[in-house]
Amino acid sequence: MVDVRVHNPYGWSAPVAAGRYAYGLPTITAVSPAGGPAAGGIKVTLTGTNLADSTAVTFGTGRNGTGLACTATSCTVTAPAGTASTKVSVQAVNAAGTSPVDNRTQYAYGS
Repeated sequence: MVDVRVHNPYGWSAPVAAGRYAYGLPTITAVSPAGGPAAGGIKVTLTGTNLADSTAVTFGTGRNGTGLACTATSCTVTAPAGTASTKVSVQAVNAAGTSPVDNRTQYAYGS
């Protein structure tokens, strides 16, 4: 996301939240590792596009990862606790929206 600012003979406009522009939906093409313990706590790396301004990474409905750090093409996040023996969709969220669900974006919780 970038600030959209105006320049005139008096200088630059101030950056404001309403003047932010998002380049597009985030996409995730890989999740590594693709699973971990039900207790969570595993560092997970997501690979994809438009990830730099991600504000959250979800592991299924209502479960946000913690310690989010992103670049344009990857995010590192700590997986939250989950239900043993289940697979959940991992999705990134930015100002443009939420990444689509894809078979490559699944995370499996072990026992």
